[in-house]
Amino acid sequence: MKLISVSKSYGDNVVFDKFCLEAEEKKILAVLGSSGCGKTTLLNIISGLTDFQGAVEKSGNKISYIFQNKRLLPNLTVYKNIEFVLKNVYSKEKIPCIINEILRKVELYDSRNLYPSELSGGMGQRVSLARAFAYPSDILLMDEPFKALDISLKKRIIETFNSLYRTDRRTTVFVTHDIEEAFAVADRIIVLQKGGNILADETLSVPAEERGYADFSETKKRIYDVL
Repeated sequence: MKLISVSKSYGDNVVFDKFCLEAEEKKILAVLGSSGCGKTTLLNIISGLTDFQGAVEKSGNKISYIFQNKRLLPNLTVYKNIEFVLKNVYSKEKIPCIINEILRKVELYDSRNLYPSELSGGMGQRVSLARAFAYPSDILLMDEPFKALDISLKKRIIETFNSLYRTDRRTTVFVTHDIEEAFAVADRIIVLQKGGNILADETLSVPAEERGYADFSETKKRIYDVL
């Protein structure tokens, strides 16, 4: 996926000025940066939710988007929330198998008939992950999906994400404020500055599942130095 000479302004506020970026297919690109630097705007440009000048070249147009606030439909059960995004993609006969399989993977099969109001924060976020991976997207966008979770729950949800991703890879752009989150999932990390300047660009050679044994202290220092 490529962003070519992308420009975006809100009035006099220039967020991107002829910004270029290439994200490798079926790899996870984490985007760090201070508030207001354009991280969410970047996701919205890729997804087509906002207008811009320039071009975005994508290998496919199907996109899964995991937002900060989960965005589950309150009047639908867990099962129905996932079914909602699949009903125009798969046959009626195939959909139950897909939903039940993904719910088992995120350990929510027994909660499939609950409504969003009956879910804990962690359960709701796992539904968001399940919905994103159930949909056959080419690109996965994530806007700080682990932000509101406590440390132990965040670790569990990240492990769930990594497990899903290992068996179903998509070109992924992951926005976060948290360096540790980025190092837990990403293949590459960039630090973005307002205007579209990239202050740091680090590729991680060790797979996410082996990160516990790798020493990234120097890489983390380089990133901390520019944040």
